[in-house]
Amino acid sequence: MGSYTLTGSVEGAVLTPVFITPLDIPAQQGVPMSVKINTSIGTNVSMLPSPTLPNGLYFTPSTSILNGTPISTSDGTLSLHGYNALGTTDANFTIHITKAGSLLTTFDPSLSSGIGSPTMIGRIGNVSTSEAAPWKGVDGTELAAGKLGIAAMSGAILNNGTSSVKFTYQCRTNEGAGDMAPWNQLTFYCKTSTEAGHDLLKCKIDGVVARDAVTAKELVVSGETSWTAHTVRFAGTGLRTFEFVYTKDASLTAGQDRVWVYVTAIGQPPLITKAPSPVRLAAGGTLALESGASGVDALLSGTICWMKAEIGSNGAWREGVKLSNGTLSTGTSSSVISGADTGSLRITNVTGRASGMYWLQASNAVATVESKHVEVVVPAPPVFTTQPIAPLGLKVGGKLVLTANVSGATPMYYQWKKNGAVGPWLASPTLEVNASASSAGKYKLSAMNLFGTVSSTEITVAVSPK
Repeated sequence: MGSYTLTGSVEGAVLTPVFITPLDIPAQQGVPMSVKINTSIGTNVSMLPSPTLPNGLYFTPSTSILNGTPISTSDGTLSLHGYNALGTTDANFTIHITKAGSLLTTFDPSLSSGIGSPTMIGRIGNVSTSEAAPWKGVDGTELAAGKLGIAAMSGAILNNGTSSVKFTYQCRTNEGAGDMAPWNQLTFYCKTSTEAGHDLLKCKIDGVVARDAVTAKELVVSGETSWTAHTVRFAGTGLRTFEFVYTKDASLTAGQDRVWVYVTAIGQPPLITKAPSPVRLAAGGTLALESGASGVDALLSGTICWMKAEIGSNGAWREGVKLSNGTLSTGTSSSVISGADTGSLRITNVTGRASGMYWLQASNAVATVESKHVEVVVPAPPVFTTQPIAPLGLKVGGKLVLTANVSGATPMYYQWKKNGAVGPWLASPTLEVNASASSAGKYKLSAMNLFGTVSSTEITVAVSPK
C-alpha cells in the first residue's frame, strides 16, 4: 500500500516542424548580414519560390543561413518549407531593410545592461529609432543598481517634437505548458529630466500605452525622476511591437530635456507543470518529492530549487530556506540530500528533522514562481542522542550551562526541572544562568513534540563558594 510513480523517456522523438526564428528579420542597406533560421530538431528545410527575396541576399538550405548584403531599402520575403516524418510547415519571413545608420546599433534592449539578465537571442528583433531624433546607446551609464552599463537616451527634439525607439518581440508558448502558458512580462528601468506633466515618456505595446503591472497606472513618466523599475504584463503569442516615445508639447523646456531607458528582461515567467504531493513516512525511510517547471531554460537564466520551512517555537511556519545537495548530520544519524536543484528531491535515512513544508521554486530573468506547498511528516518522537552533563568545579558567580542533544520531529519544546520544580517550556535545550548557592540541585530535561515526550537522566549540580 502506498504511492507509486512511473518515469521514463521516449527515444528518438521528433516534433512536427517548427520555425523558431522570428518572422521579422531586420537588415540595413549596404551592410553585410548573416541570419541562421532555427528550427525544431529533426526538421529539414527547403526554399520555396521567393520572387521578393531582396537583391543581394541569398539563402542556403543546407546550412539554413540567410546572408549577403542588401542592395536597396525595399523589404522582401523569404519563403521556406520545413518537413520531417510527422508533417510539413511553411513560413514566410519578412526582411525589413532600413537605411544604413538608422538602426540603433549601439543599443540593444535585449542586452543585460550590466544588471545580469541575459541576451534574448532569437526573440527580440527589428530594433529601430526615429530618423529625425534618433535614440542612441550610452555606454558607461550609472544604472539603478549603482553599476555601469548601456542605456538608451532619447534624441534632441524641439517643441512639438518626438523621439522614439522601437523593437519587436516574438511571443512563444512556454515549452511544455501547452494552452496553460502564462503571461509575458517586460521589465525595464527609466528616468526622465523633462518638463513635468507636459514633456512625456510613454511605453507602448502595439501602439497602445501600456500599464504598470504593480501600480496599474499607464506608463507615462515626466519631470525629474531617478531610475525607476517598471513591469508590463501582456498576453498572447506572435510578434508584438514595443516602443518608448518621448514627446514635447508646444512650449517650454525643463531639465536636460532627455529620457533614458534600459530593458532588463522580457519573456515568460516559469510555469509549474507538476505539483508535489504531501508525504508521511517513517524515520529511516527515503523521502521522494516530485515536481516540475517549464520556462527555466538557459536563455532566460532559469533555475529551480527545493525550499523547506519548519514550524518555529511560536507555532508559526518559519521562512523557507533553500536546500542543498550533500550529507546532513542530525545527532548520530546522517541523511543524504540529492536532487535539490532538480524536479526530483531525495532525502535518505530521514529523521524527524525532515518534517516540514516543502515546495519547488522556479526562477528566470522574468519572475520567480512557487509550486504548491506540501507537508512532509516523519512521526518521530524525541530521542536523546546526548544526555545532560553536570559541570565540574562550578563556583558561585560562574556560568551554569546545561544542554543536551535531541532528535525527532520538529517543532520540539524543552523543559528543565530542578529538584522536581517545573520550569517554562523553551525553544532550546540549553539552560544558562549565573551560578549561586541556590543553583545546586538535581536537574532533568524533558523534550516534547507532536509525537511524544521523553525525559533525560537526572544529574546533580554542585556549586562551591568563590
